[in-house]
Amino acid sequence: MTRNKPTNAPAPVRIVIVICGLLVIGSIASAQSDMQLLLNEEASQFRFMLEHDTFVFENAGDKDGGPFNLLENAIRLRFPIWMKERHEVFAGADLLWLDLNTDARLSGVRRSLPEDLYNVGAVVGYRARFKDGWIAGGMANFGSASDRPFHSIHEMRLQSTAFLRMPHLKNTAWLFFLHTDTNSPVFPVVPGFGYQFRLGPQFYGIAGFPILMLGSQPHEQVRLGLSYLPLNNINAHVAYSPIERLTLTAAYDWRSRFFNRAGRDDHDDRLEFREMRATLSAAYDVAKFARLELKGGYAFERSFREGQDLKERRRREAEMGDGWFGGLSGQIRF
Repeated sequence: MTRNKPTNAPAPVRIVIVICGLLVIGSIASAQSDMQLLLNEEASQFRFMLEHDTFVFENAGDKDGGPFNLLENAIRLRFPIWMKERHEVFAGADLLWLDLNTDARLSGVRRSLPEDLYNVGAVVGYRARFKDGWIAGGMANFGSASDRPFHSIHEMRLQSTAFLRMPHLKNTAWLFFLHTDTNSPVFPVVPGFGYQFRLGPQFYGIAGFPILMLGSQPHEQVRLGLSYLPLNNINAHVAYSPIERLTLTAAYDWRSRFFNRAGRDDHDDRLEFREMRATLSAAYDVAKFARLELKGGYAFERSFREGQDLKERRRREAEMGDGWFGGLSGQIRF
């Protein structure tokens, strides 16, 4: 087999990308998520939504000069089940597929990586709105994140969030929630709190522990966003709409994804995929209910790690080289 050398970008390129990412993070921002829909003050915000993302990454190579190809596909479905003035129920499904082509092995144990990794889940959510402005509810996502989904009970996972929203001053509220994640290698149960606020259309968000969602629209055509969710999931973006149907976006993402390898000796081990991305995209509304988006960018600080905790995962690591990627996204919403 022919070995290809890693195609790392020169240091100046990496420095520029990191600086741009930090500048975006420093901006006031907003994140779109299921939690934002649950916490929205308005009724009946849930609509049918289907998204599909495909990303192709260049052969970045591993530290030994071998190939490291990656293809990513993701599907997200959400649809309302029961929408009443005070009670709302929605459901959905998520699918993530990582297609790996590499001879890289985890250092320390010299274990090869799976050819495919999946994260499959079924979602259900509910919220109740009360006369005095209080909102309570939650959502659950049951599925499997593994190279062989649902191979056994040890490859299954459950993520759930319960919350309570208590109105405070005008356009503000206190939030209390309890998040559980059986796939988390650190804290399977995380209690939290936050403060939700809106200072006109220019500044709004949720600030608390361990969650942060901020947004700003300083101009009719410009939107800024920033969000953080545990453990390592940061998104920051600047969006500009020069015309009604077109949106140009510059974004920075830092994320960690965890999988349970089937047949592992220690059931507490987690296979972690870490990466950072700097992305430029152009989205066009081809119809009122449909959107297409072209994406391209640079992925860096990527690696696969496996172990019970951070210290062990650092000893069992397979590093990927930095590289460019391109992608296409489609969305249907009504």
